[in-house]
Amino acid sequence: MLNLATLVGRIGGPVTTTTSKQGTQIAKFSLATTTSKYNAETGQYVEDTQWHGIVCFGKLAEKASAWQKGDTITLYGEIRYNSYTDEQTGAKRFYTEIVPDNAKRIGKAYDTTAPTATPAEIKLQPVTMAPDDLPF
Repeated sequence: MLNLATLVGRIGGPVTTTTSKQGTQIAKFSLATTTSKYNAETGQYVEDTQWHGIVCFGKLAEKASAWQKGDTITLYGEIRYNSYTDEQTGAKRFYTEIVPDNAKRIGKAYDTTAPTATPAEIKLQPVTMAPDDLPF
């Protein structure tokens, strides 16, 4: 039997870290994966984003603690289904987590401090060439 999830996506918020009573480091974060699906009725592609709860332990949690919102991560690991009892209502609640065996940051978050310009703000400079410089 095989219980394996492989995901590539962007971290959706801060990575939170804690330490268990036994001293094991734990890191939790959400991961967004997006696929495009063709809608035959509209003739357009529609994006579908899914959110996954990720829980890392030990050395992988230590590595994940340096990651930040927007970083692109690739991982593979086990899908875990858990439940708890809501203390206020007494209702049983269910949730799913991915516990990676391996994960790697493959891209950093977008740099939102970098200067940007709209096409109207970009001033193109004319290029002067002698007719003999043309490649054709």
